[in-house]
Amino acid sequence: MRSLRGLGVDEGRGMVIDTTGRAATRRTAEAVLVVYLLFVVMMIGTVPTPLLSTYAARDGLSSVTVTVVFAVYAIAILVTLTRGGRLSDRWGRVPVIAVAAAVSLAAVGVFASGAALAPLLIGRVLSGVSVGLMTGVATAYLGDASGDRRRAALIAGLANMLGLGAGALLGGVVADRVDDPLRTPYLVMAASLVPAAMLIAVRETRPRVEIVDGGRPSGAGRSPLGPSFATAALGVFTAFAQLGIVAALTSTFVPAVLHVHSLTIVGAAVCASFGAAAVGQLSATVIGPRRGASTSRVLLAAGACGIAIGAATSTAAALGAGVIVGGLGAGGLFRSGLTTVSQQAPPDRVAGVVSMYFAAAYAGLSVPVVGIGALTLVAGLPTAAIVFSVAVIVAAIVSSPVVLARSQCAEEEG
Repeated sequence: MRSLRGLGVDEGRGMVIDTTGRAATRRTAEAVLVVYLLFVVMMIGTVPTPLLSTYAARDGLSSVTVTVVFAVYAIAILVTLTRGGRLSDRWGRVPVIAVAAAVSLAAVGVFASGAALAPLLIGRVLSGVSVGLMTGVATAYLGDASGDRRRAALIAGLANMLGLGAGALLGGVVADRVDDPLRTPYLVMAASLVPAAMLIAVRETRPRVEIVDGGRPSGAGRSPLGPSFATAALGVFTAFAQLGIVAALTSTFVPAVLHVHSLTIVGAAVCASFGAAAVGQLSATVIGPRRGASTSRVLLAAGACGIAIGAATSTAAALGAGVIVGGLGAGGLFRSGLTTVSQQAPPDRVAGVVSMYFAAAYAGLSVPVVGIGALTLVAGLPTAAIVFSVAVIVAAIVSSPVVLARSQCAEEEG
């Protein structure tokens, strides 16, 4: 006999209604909305990447200034992740998601003003804040809603990588085809945020936590930031350093050294890197954590080697191969670490711990961008790219035995 749990009765018609099915459909729709908003917020973060050469030409920006434009975005992300990552653990997921979407809308509004350097910097800061807020809370929301943190980490990771890649591609493609390349891409992104209005109907998955013990949430004294977190953070720092090298090179190296001035190609190069990282995540899921960690590090080192060769010889083929292969490795490391930290975090600290993981990732993303810009002033762009590529190779090799040992222990315990 079928259980009556989850069934309701329509008294007017005498019909039995399956409310469980309705609830499941609604939960799915809410999760899809959150994933979509995560994707769009990440897109907005990289839309300006292929446009930086256009900004530089219009406003006479130096390479140092372009580096600052990159840096303020990364700093805003890091500050938000480290200072505000636990907000949703305390106040609930949906309000923080709504704030992130609102800040992202403000960012595209500032970008679309079409003014010079100051609005560009302000827009980058706002975009960084929105990314910093959204990354941890979206992952936590999906884990709460599904009860499956492993699957939530995969979905959120894919949305992250695909959003970052799609934003750069959209920025380049639209800018190459319109009369107002520094305004139109942002208007497209503003329209993409319209569905955020539906957040008003999204149900909360994390009730507000009462404040105890001098203003700290109950359970906040337990620290999950142990050796496994440190290992995951080291891996994702190295992985995103590889992606950061690509971000630094595409906006300057491609037009200046390879003499390619198509914004579509610049955006496609960034998209290829993050797209390969998305594929790397899926591959790591299939082959398992231990083999995935070792394979990802080999791919990461090989990709960095390709970029170094491409930079030294001004060879587009070597550079392209390095971008793709390195992206595969970066995605595998990112996936492995995100799954680990999201599963091991206490339920009342998921968003905070995931945000700290993303802080390590974006620290890795920002260091090469700023470092390459600074080193370029002394040694030139190709040399700077080679130095940081070699640094990624060394980091991948040095960290590999430690990570493999911890992965083996984790598998044995599981």
